[in-house]
Amino acid sequence: MRAGDYAAEWSVAEVGAVERRAIESAPAWLRLRLIMRLARQLVRSSYQSSRMSARVRRGAAEINVRGSVFCSVREPVTQPLCGYYAAALTRMLVLFRVRGRVVVRSCRSTGEGGAHCILDMVPEPAATSGAAEVTAA
Repeated sequence: MRAGDYAAEWSVAEVGAVERRAIESAPAWLRLRLIMRLARQLVRSSYQSSRMSARVRRGAAEINVRGSVFCSVREPVTQPLCGYYAAALTRMLVLFRVRGRVVVRSCRSTGEGGAHCILDMVPEPAATSGAAEVTAA
């Protein structure tokens, strides 16, 4: 999902240098919350009716996206369209050096039910033998 990657890079590039350094130097527990705040801005700027909320606990996050333009499909699709958000959030994690990946748990566009899409940010332990690339599922 290159579109999500580009959106994340543009969003981070718009952040001022002072705020970027503050996020980078924040403790891990606070850094993730600050990244989720930036992600909320990205979701809203992607489509004005979209809203995102995140519950962060023990280095993981449950992310709810409501009113996404990707949810407005006439018929259910086979692939979750929330992959855009998963890719964007994963790229934000990479840009701020947070080990983790974002996966789509349920997507409204696939007909799985629910009024919104749910994504999970899963922390990854530090690699023991070399750097591992963070990917969106």
